[in-house]
Amino acid sequence: MRRSMSPKNSLRVMLLEDNDDHAFIAKQCLLRSPTPIELEVFANGREALEHLESHLQMPELVLLDLDMPEMDGLSFLQQLQKLLGRASLPVILLTSNMNEEKIRRAYQLGAAGFVSKPLSAPPNLQKLQNYLDLLQIPLTIWPYSHIPSSETVAM
Repeated sequence: MRRSMSPKNSLRVMLLEDNDDHAFIAKQCLLRSPTPIELEVFANGREALEHLESHLQMPELVLLDLDMPEMDGLSFLQQLQKLLGRASLPVILLTSNMNEEKIRRAYQLGAAGFVSKPLSAPPNLQKLQNYLDLLQIPLTIWPYSHIPSSETVAM
């Protein structure tokens, strides 16, 4: 089941979370953030991949629960890598299961970081906001800079 909320001039975020309570808390945290968020929520990795394959516009951030039915977070990361090819997409893990081996494997598959659940805990909220702030930097600085993109720089 896909649900979407879209303010203008916002950061596009895809949330993959099968637990309704955790999804609700994550949505509340994201929508209260000073960073405007366009949020799409998916209950499993298979739905999210189908959505990504059928839409031209990719999110700017994926928040990924590792333990989901149908397609878990690690399987989603593997499929996302195949879909993206050489492109990249920041993926932040949302997990209450701090299994070191799973997190290590997720980093090998391209995860950029993790935030522990519950998100409503102040340190976890701050960590999530820090990730959102980092993603906003290019959106606020790039239009005013004269730094050429990496595609235009000859090596």
